[in-house]
Amino acid sequence: MVAVGTGAETVLGRWASDAVGLGLEGPAMSRGMFGDVVATVAVAAIAVPYAGYLLYGGMPYLQDPRGMAAMALVLGGVAFAAAWWGTGGVGLARAEVAIATLALAIGITTLILAESSFAGSLLAAFMATGFVAWLIVILNHVLRGAGFGEPRRASG
Repeated sequence: MVAVGTGAETVLGRWASDAVGLGLEGPAMSRGMFGDVVATVAVAAIAVPYAGYLLYGGMPYLQDPRGMAAMALVLGGVAFAAAWWGTGGVGLARAEVAIATLALAIGITTLILAESSFAGSLLAAFMATGFVAWLIVILNHVLRGAGFGEPRRASG
């Protein structure tokens, strides 16, 4: 048998046949997987400065709870939009939307009450709910991909 085409095509063909054997049929990175990767990078971009904020009392450009909350609201919005886009327009499960809405409410409250004495506690609650929202999205997509069925949809 003679391989026709470039060496890259042969390598990709070999990789694709190996992926089929592993149960990874389909494109190398599906829309859902890409959305999950973007959401994960956005959550990591929130977690790293927050860890620095906790360890050092601030990070460059993020000196107080208001700055951390604003940054987390923007990147959390990116993560939510990426996860939503990754579902192919079908929408997210009700639990995913509910926990994301709770995180948004706590984040806005943190932003408004950033000068209060309990702003640090609000910020911690916001970070925790944001992380839980991300974790629910990822676990739901992994379990759905493993054949545990479709979740109930919030979009209708």
